[in-house]
Amino acid sequence: MQGPYRDTKVVEAGSRALPLALRARLVLGHRFTLVAWLLLIGSSVLSWHCAGNSPLGTRTMSAGPRGRAPAVVTDYRTHNGKRGELYRDLFYTYTLPDGQERTGVSYHAHRPAGVGDHYTVEYDLAHPERSRIIGLRETAFESWHVLLALLALPAALGFALAGWFKARRHMKLLAYGQLAPWAQFQSVESTGSGKSRRYFAVHVYDTADGQRRSCREPVSSSRFPDNPGSAAQVLYHPMDDRVAVALGALPGRPTLEGDRIVPGRWPRRVVAAAAVLLVVNALGALTMGMPILDQLYFMR
Repeated sequence: MQGPYRDTKVVEAGSRALPLALRARLVLGHRFTLVAWLLLIGSSVLSWHCAGNSPLGTRTMSAGPRGRAPAVVTDYRTHNGKRGELYRDLFYTYTLPDGQERTGVSYHAHRPAGVGDHYTVEYDLAHPERSRIIGLRETAFESWHVLLALLALPAALGFALAGWFKARRHMKLLAYGQLAPWAQFQSVESTGSGKSRRYFAVHVYDTADGQRRSCREPVSSSRFPDNPGSAAQVLYHPMDDRVAVALGALPGRPTLEGDRIVPGRWPRRVVAAAAVLLVVNALGALTMGMPILDQLYFMR
């Protein structure tokens, strides 16, 4: 869509009704909303990582009575933090008063440690396999992981609102726009270079009074499904014929049949983003959510 947009609502007796499915495609398929999809996926991954490696997720401790036992380190995993600090994930064994031997792990031990070092562990009397080394952290994640997961949610909401605001202009043109008597797809133009390169589908059209105009719509890549010179459907603003939208360049590629807008298919990138988000949360719920619910039930 191009040209000075006059935000004037043109109310006509024959204005088109926009199906909810069409509105959803326009908003969810907008490039700003796609950023929101990516932020939601990233937030979900970080959230499940933090939940799965929290004391609840790792089933280390509960609110029940606890006991203590000596423990010996059997192995450790060393890695460096962002500021160069050294972390050690300590794997240890401890012996219960009845002689049973258990294993456990405590994360991010800042103090130097090695195989054979001795510590005191605290364990759950009802579930003795849940334990931790006293004085060491129980989580395998940093506080900035939680911060990123939380900040991604309002950022995703902001991008989704931006996508909705941008899609509103398309909705108005679809509802009140005038169909160009002739229109065709011309080419795909690009601006910028490298990762900042953007592509635009260029359409030319004639207005009712015979004026030749053109409009550009952003597209995801140079591979536009239409061939140059193929017929297209363009709707332009009745009060400003320089403001127009090509239906074939919108998410889902809706079409105008008579005076009815047909939504078209769901955009592939929307389907892919929704599928990834669903799979991430389903796997997180199955692999990490169930142990957490079990632990919460135990802590009642």
